Amino acid sequence: MLRVREVAARLALSLSAVYQLIETGRLKSHCVGMRKGIRVMEDDLAAYLENTRRRAQDAPPPAAKKSGSPFKHLNGERLRAAWRRQGVRSLPIGADNAPSSASSCVP
Repeated sequence: MLRVREVAARLALSLSAVYQLIETGRLKSHCVGMRKGIRVMEDDLAAYLENTRRRAQDAPPPAAKKSGSPFKHLNGERLRAAWRRQGVRSLPIGADNAPSSASSCVP
């Protein structure tokens, strides 16, 4: 039987991570002695490792690569069309609308 510290060393995990595995029931353990020392049997550790092993058939297939850029240029007309789809009323482009910040930079 292994102590929690030995299990942590074998799995390269912290003590708290091993205690969490035990508390959640993912790793079987036994309480031994008056001070309730926790021990893990070698077979239980081997079973845990086998259950966590990823198999090729269990692994999700690799994501298909998308062609092209995920970003698209959003010009004024596309922006107005998006606003219309969301139900926002647009004012006609003209003198009543506020000038854009870009137009104030031009001398």
